[in-house]
Amino acid sequence: MDSTTDSYRKLGDNAYPYYTNSGKSSGTMYTYRVKAYYVSDNVMQYSKYAQLVTCTLPANVTVTTAKRSGSNISLAWNKVSKATGYEIYVKSGSSWKKLTTTSGKSYTAKNMSGTKTFKIRAYRKYNGVNYYGAYTEKTVK
Repeated sequence: MDSTTDSYRKLGDNAYPYYTNSGKSSGTMYTYRVKAYYVSDNVMQYSKYAQLVTCTLPANVTVTTAKRSGSNISLAWNKVSKATGYEIYVKSGSSWKKLTTTSGKSYTAKNMSGTKTFKIRAYRKYNGVNYYGAYTEKTVK
């Protein structure tokens, strides 16, 4: 079922036990119904439908501002369609430290000396599950 139209449409017959959800809108919920069949004595036999609800991953974050003012670094980004929120990380040595989770479109990291690399990703929450987009990195001197 395409959640934007609330109708089911046949996607095709597939001899393989998987389907790739490509070309769908980012951060959108989709419901699929699947049934198996086999042919016995030239008669098709069908199983009951199984239903699956899933979400496509949110689009990547586009950073619009990344600037330093003294020891503070301001980051801003465009809203990602259908995103619930954003996670912001800073590189600390060879690992990443999570700074915050926000539903806003900006964040100011305080007390940041030297060059810093940040990464931001959008997520969409549905039925208690977070669906994460890819990270976008930004370095600020």
